[in-house]
Amino acid sequence: MAEHGTRPDLSSGPLTGITVLDLTTASPGLYTSMILADMGAEVIKISAPGKARAKATSGPATEYRAVSPGHLDRNKKSIRLNLKKPAGKEVFLRLVEKADVVIEGFRPGVTKRLGIGFETLRAKNPGLIYAAMSGYGQDGPSALRPGHDLNYLAESGILSLLGPRGSTPSVPLNLVADLGAAAAHTVAGILLALFARERGHGGQLVDVSYVDSSIALLSATPTARAHFDGNPWVERGGDAMSGAFAYYGLYATADDELLSVGCLEPWFWTRFCEAIERPELAEFAFTPDHYSRGPNDDELRIRDEVAKILAGRTAREWLNHLAKYDLPVSPVRGLDEVARDPQTRHRGMFALTGDTPVERRLGIPIVLSETPGTIRSAPPVVDGDAEAILRGLGYSEEEARSLRGEIGLG
Repeated sequence: MAEHGTRPDLSSGPLTGITVLDLTTASPGLYTSMILADMGAEVIKISAPGKARAKATSGPATEYRAVSPGHLDRNKKSIRLNLKKPAGKEVFLRLVEKADVVIEGFRPGVTKRLGIGFETLRAKNPGLIYAAMSGYGQDGPSALRPGHDLNYLAESGILSLLGPRGSTPSVPLNLVADLGAAAAHTVAGILLALFARERGHGGQLVDVSYVDSSIALLSATPTARAHFDGNPWVERGGDAMSGAFAYYGLYATADDELLSVGCLEPWFWTRFCEAIERPELAEFAFTPDHYSRGPNDDELRIRDEVAKILAGRTAREWLNHLAKYDLPVSPVRGLDEVARDPQTRHRGMFALTGDTPVERRLGIPIVLSETPGTIRSAPPVVDGDAEAILRGLGYSEEEARSLRGEIGLG
């Protein structure tokens, strides 16, 4: 990090000069390190030897990419190390001496058994930020239990709130516990720890639990807040933002498309009722008690009436008509439509890497006016940076060559 008062060159992003060692293999950890890489950090992805490889989706048949989600490895470098062998561990510890951040997603205790746990690495580098992502946290009675996104949602209480009334919960993609909760909180934890280090507090452990971070999301959920204030836990599919009330939900149109109606504020709902020529329905607007109770018979009947009205025209007809009323009503799009959307393209959320072959990649959602992040390179070929990394650690060309077999390189 630069000395206080200096202005480092941040042309590659605000994290230029920060080195991150990524030991993770699953999408939450890879997404975490990708965000840091997009913002200028040098991220070295460390893979275990013998990992399966797959051909790249494009490019020469001789080029191979990691089977792990390659789209999350842009802007990174790659080396394979066998951390169970002394030579591989030695290389890793040399990397640690120069690193700012280590990210790992093993079950608690694994890295300690390998001899690369937090206390060991901190002794090598007192300023190191060590981020450990685990299902249930680094301690406690459930710390060693296995799990995936679905388990963490179930354990956190979130799953009990997802889905229509009277049905089993809806199973979402791994966007909530894995990415929206754990990955986002890990990025925040790393940045907070780096900021604390800048203020003279040295390195520290960032302990992020998938379940803890999922529970934390409930603090922004009105239904959960109502429960914490003493109201009963609302039935699944019953609260104001579950789709049970007319003003907030999905509706089919005449061409079997779907519209999302998000008229949660009473003034939006009033305008919406005017737009569908049913102004008398404005009395069925949102009220705060909807967060702690399900809809009554009249409210269910009104939702059915709105559904019948919206089913009378195509999605395009409704969107053209409703545009005059400035309402939060949107089509439910597929990814191909999202990629073609003018706003999405304007914001650069479907970006080109500029590499050969050119690949389409999702863009950077954090827009900084002065030190923006950049997509500088496509995902690396596994081991593609091994020789350069070893030479950067001070190994001679001959030493690097002799180490390749010992530490798991090709």
